[in-house]
Amino acid sequence: MSILTEIDTFLGSTAYRNGLITREQLGEAVELISRTPGQRLGEALVSKGYLTAEQVEAILVIQRRQREILQERTPPTPPMSAPAEPPTPPAAPRPADASPGPSIPSAASTASIQSTPSVAATPLPAKLEHLADFLAYVRAAGASDLHISSEVRPFLRLHGAIVPLDVPPLSADDAMKLLFEVLSEEQIARLIDQQSLESCLEIPGHGRSRANLYKQRLGWDGTFHVIRDRAPSFEELGLPDCLVRLTEYTQGLVLVTGPGKSGKTTTLAALIDMINRTRADHIITIERPVEYAHAPQQCQVTQREVRKHTNSFAVALRAALREDPDVIMVGELRDHETLSTAISAAETGDLVFSTLHTTSAARTVIRIVDGFPVGQQAQIRMMLSESLRGIISQQLVRRNDGQGQALALEILFVTPPVAAVLRDDKPFQIPSIMQTLRKMGMRRLDDSLLELAQAGVIDTAEARRQQEGV
Repeated sequence: MSILTEIDTFLGSTAYRNGLITREQLGEAVELISRTPGQRLGEALVSKGYLTAEQVEAILVIQRRQREILQERTPPTPPMSAPAEPPTPPAAPRPADASPGPSIPSAASTASIQSTPSVAATPLPAKLEHLADFLAYVRAAGASDLHISSEVRPFLRLHGAIVPLDVPPLSADDAMKLLFEVLSEEQIARLIDQQSLESCLEIPGHGRSRANLYKQRLGWDGTFHVIRDRAPSFEELGLPDCLVRLTEYTQGLVLVTGPGKSGKTTTLAALIDMINRTRADHIITIERPVEYAHAPQQCQVTQREVRKHTNSFAVALRAALREDPDVIMVGELRDHETLSTAISAAETGDLVFSTLHTTSAARTVIRIVDGFPVGQQAQIRMMLSESLRGIISQQLVRRNDGQGQALALEILFVTPPVAAVLRDDKPFQIPSIMQTLRKMGMRRLDDSLLELAQAGVIDTAEARRQQEGV
């Protein structure tokens, strides 16, 4: 794709990375502009009906704003009295398909890129009047979240950073109008009664969003997490092929862990989608709320939402055991009862997937065992050694080029040595086992961060902060 300009490359990669176009559609558009001198990629994508003009403009607005932010962070030029150094000739532009160099960036050279973005507003391509308009803009811009707040400007989360929108602050009445216009009468009644509402909203023509609405000091606020129209593939997320083995077991427990906003739900969706496409099973998902809608492919898929289709995770999980499941996905192991039932289901013949808010494989094992009374912990360690199949711990780290976040992974497969460590209550030995069995696809999170830093994808100072949990 060397015919693409820098602007075209940003547009194409952003649209593809956020599920707006497929690889085949991008290839068709590139082929079209190669036959039409002077045509840009955005024009080709619009002419073929793959993107709207508003989506193209929104993506290009974000690119211009990112450039402004990088310019604002550029260190000031040394005073004239300082010894002058010969100017460095500009580097030749790198083709779009070239790989980054292997040098390791220093903390000083990239610290400005990793700093908090400027609070300057992001310009908008058009006037926005309804919540659906805001969500469409956020989706097209490649952002992950939209925040509507009373008495302040709306803002979005772009590549992990907060960017305010260039609109006047919303009054409490305006914020309430935006938020309430997309709710049903039943949802409004529940929101007013409980002062908060967690749900998945689907606005025709604008996709689905995980919504959290709540009352605060100045009025009503809402946070909307954009959900892709389809579950992402391993390739789109950068997941290694070795993780496919976790989708091939007939029973056991697989956990995806990490801090908040680390993409656990998205990774889980990719694993379930892989099973849906390659096996002939009954998949039951229990979520709050249901995020990715999995249309049955090779499998039959049943999706239940806590508080809407069932009273709790634990109740739904117990019921799922009598619903002829092969694979059960639990959105989160939030309480002792759900955790206990999930381990029992994995031990008695079902393949169970779920998430935990832990930051490493060893900490995950400790968290699970410590969640039970002391008298039961030996039994739980034995059950884990027999039923646990693998743990994926992940973090998202802002990229140096400003175009998204890089995925750092820790991968543990439960082999006989790992099972022995679990039985003997020696989780501190797990990292050394992962280091020894790297050829099997295991890796430590520290090693993953180091590889990204050495490849120049992330800043070394940022990698160190992630390692230290800062």
